[in-house]
Amino acid sequence: GIRDHCVTGVQTCALPISPVSPQVIVSEINYNSDSASNAGDWFELHNMTSSKIDISGWKVRDDNDHHEFVFPVTTTIEPYGYLVVSEDTSKFHSQFPSVQNVIGPLGFNLSDAGDQIRLFRYNDSLQVSLEYSDQAPWTTAADGEGYTLELIDSAGDFNDGNNWTAGCPGGSPGRAYVPLVKTVTASGATMLCQDRKSTRLNSSHTVISYAVFCLKKK
Repeated sequence: GIRDHCVTGVQTCALPISPVSPQVIVSEINYNSDSASNAGDWFELHNMTSSKIDISGWKVRDDNDHHEFVFPVTTTIEPYGYLVVSEDTSKFHSQFPSVQNVIGPLGFNLSDAGDQIRLFRYNDSLQVSLEYSDQAPWTTAADGEGYTLELIDSAGDFNDGNNWTAGCPGGSPGRAYVPLVKTVTASGATMLCQDRKSTRLNSSHTVISYAVFCLKKK
């Protein structure tokens, strides 16, 4: 795996990566849950490399330098993997009991009106920073309407609201987001089939997530 510092007596080491080409990014943000399915605030980190990354001693802060979470020793993210950072792990597990790649509690929440998420390496050098908002061009569907902010382009501007979209209802914590691939209009009961399995979309246009599809209201 990748360690973010040099070891005495070893000639080769992993030097810090420029913030414009981060090893780890923020890929999803849940800053204001739907009250009916409150998972607490959380965000998702994504390892962009083909190696396991040890983030022991790395730190997360919001726009307040006194709000800080330090990743404990032995915290790693698998190659191309994900790690959810949760404000309230009890609330999170109540909504996502099968998600195991989660860490917390964060110790502070994310503001409903917009905030910063800053990730620092063990030596306090900045890995990635972004500032989200609940105002245009940021989608308002993530502001208490049951959706999360999903990053569109990892090579794009993390601070541009146009580079984020409303993901699946409830979000897709700890795994890759599969965007909407098909729009279904149900005038009656509709059966959807995928991978030899089926599920029913009822006439009330219930929002569902199924297999690799993320089905949601327009």
